[in-house]
Amino acid sequence: MLYEMAKRHDEWAGTSYEGSSLRGALSGFFRNGVCRLDLSPDDGPDEWVLTYEINKDARKNRLGVYHRVQPDLSDFHAALDEVGVIYASAQIHENWKEPVNGDIAPGGKVIGGHAFAIVG
Repeated sequence: MLYEMAKRHDEWAGTSYEGSSLRGALSGFFRNGVCRLDLSPDDGPDEWVLTYEINKDARKNRLGVYHRVQPDLSDFHAALDEVGVIYASAQIHENWKEPVNGDIAPGGKVIGGHAFAIVG
């Protein structure tokens, strides 16, 4: 649901494309909420439909507020201490496809972006 709502609230027209933005995801979560996992169909994004039941359940789980964190280690630590999670994105490159012993080597051709959660 988060991904589908992100595509409906991001800066690009329509939803017939792959990917979205952090801004779209946060806006979708703030405006629509998110349903329980057992209500979200697992048929993939091509089959995803916002039903009345999903929408009603999602309204119970809405994002109250979100803030932009400055790219500073002490700000990251403060955010993790206060909230427990940071939603982030990064440009990724070819070396992300094959980490060596869990490490991603720097460099490589840029292949797009990826969103992830930093938890602590």
